[in-house]
Amino acid sequence: MIKKISVMGMELDNYSNRESLSVIEGFLKDTAMNYVQMVNMELLILAESDENVKNALSDADLTIVGDKAILEAAGAVRLQRINETENGNFFVDFLKKLYRSGYGVYLVGDTQADIDSLEKFLSENFEHLRIMGSATLCDDASEGEKLVNDINIVLPDVIISAASSPRQEIFLNNHKSQICAKLWYAAGAGKPHNRKTYGIRKFMRRVISSRIFHHRVNKFNNENL
Repeated sequence: MIKKISVMGMELDNYSNRESLSVIEGFLKDTAMNYVQMVNMELLILAESDENVKNALSDADLTIVGDKAILEAAGAVRLQRINETENGNFFVDFLKKLYRSGYGVYLVGDTQADIDSLEKFLSENFEHLRIMGSATLCDDASEGEKLVNDINIVLPDVIISAASSPRQEIFLNNHKSQICAKLWYAAGAGKPHNRKTYGIRKFMRRVISSRIFHHRVNKFNNENL
């Protein structure tokens, strides 16, 4: 299986779920904070026009493909990978690893509603997961410093982010080296944490997003022949 794929000029990891979890296990033994990014169609489109997102994707220690349309665009159509990505269970498998190993997590998002939604999902599915704190990201530099201090006081192993792009990327560009954690996991903003949470409206939005994405991929490829 091809371990690296290229879509719209971005190189992405193409590991199986098991391989990605093994890589993350290594990160959790490291002293420096590693950055793992869940990559969806919208993020790749945004990376075309936003240098913060593009640079963060390029610098990510591990990328997790979150939409099968990305694999299809790269010609990586191995059935196992298509099924894993379509089922959308990586985040759940990742949380199981954190729960079973007793790792502590800290939650961040754009709004308190984002955090509440994530906390609700975690409490319903992983009620004994160690949540060590939560906070919203903002664009104010002094508030960013305060958040870093709050994180470093509780010393979580993993930060799970439901923050939007490029807000998250700007925050990490300014503060990543100051954060005392082993892993920043960027789950994506406003996304269901598991495919089972999809309703018909969300399904239709994904269909439309897929069409837009394929159009942008074709446009990019034609312009870079």
